[in-house]
Amino acid sequence: MKKKSSHRIEAEVIVRPSDRSQNIRQPIRAASVEQFDPPKGAVETVANKLRKLGFEVMAEGSGSISIAGPKALFERFFKLDSGASPGSEALDVPDEMKDQVEGIYVQSPPTYFQH
Repeated sequence: MKKKSSHRIEAEVIVRPSDRSQNIRQPIRAASVEQFDPPKGAVETVANKLRKLGFEVMAEGSGSISIAGPKALFERFFKLDSGASPGSEALDVPDEMKDQVEGIYVQSPPTYFQH
């Protein structure tokens, strides 16, 4: 298995829903799930912006984008808090993306085995 570099960061970018009055922190239910969908084409638009900034787009979902890149690239665009616990770090959304992005969260590497 390939070991990930400590200089590489992975994050999940949450694209804003079409209906911005929805609270994305509320439980999502089958009857309300479509209210949380972003506008058509928004995921692709945001993914393209991130690519142009130099991020690797790992995956595009229906409402989020997985990105990766060198730590230096993340530091150039986002305020990183080195004191945050792994997996809980929310990054500040840059002003030029605030209309389309709800949040950006650093992903901690998976733990396969714990002793």
